[in-house]
Amino acid sequence: GSTLGMFALICASSHTPETTQSRGFSGGSSHAPDLFSAYFPYISGLHILLDYYIDREEDRLGGDLNFVNAYPSHEEIVTGLTRFVDRSLEAASSLPQAWLHLAVVRGLLAMYLSDPKVRKTGISGEAEVLAKRGGPLVRVLRPACGLIRKAFGF
Repeated sequence: GSTLGMFALICASSHTPETTQSRGFSGGSSHAPDLFSAYFPYISGLHILLDYYIDREEDRLGGDLNFVNAYPSHEEIVTGLTRFVDRSLEAASSLPQAWLHLAVVRGLLAMYLSDPKVRKTGISGEAEVLAKRGGPLVRVLRPACGLIRKAFGF
């Protein structure tokens, strides 16, 4: 499962009155219910589904369970993932320090959709639709993630 929600809760709980003012943060543990609602199921779900999405062929060959394969068609995969992208962006936008949570969502899209498996499995067109849904920053970060992957061999 995704640990992103736990990291968000830990980050929020570390904001004391002193650090919140000096670092421009607000929040604290009082925002835990909002964080939980944003990260579970939407942002964490998007994280896991993107991982399943790029691993479909690998999982099929290995006989592993893959929830994205439960969708009956490629069109419905894109529709389902688009719904998660939209809901994740909406949920992140409503949180304190929305910029941070939006960066998480957009970073997930850029990182997963830049994976070489996207090209190898022939889902580049679908991935482009999802990347566009994330907004202009994803369209910049995605190739940057691809360059980092090439430079460091992962």
